[in-house]
Amino acid sequence: MHADIQALRAALPNLPADKAEFARSLVDQFDRRGDLSPKQWPWVRRLAGTATPTAVAGDFAGIMRL
Repeated sequence: MHADIQALRAALPNLPADKAEFARSLVDQFDRRGDLSPKQWPWVRRLAGTATPTAVAGDFAGIMRL
């Protein structure tokens, strides 16, 4: 998980101000405590741009015609 924090540190300068503030707080908390909660780790990955992409829904045109 340390690689995710390092990726987030590297991404900080490229994040918009509102997201950078939240990202910085996650990094600071990791530095203080040495870990984050299970609910915080997905945010680290998302903000760092290392999150696994979610599945994309297919074409619903046929359903819409029904």
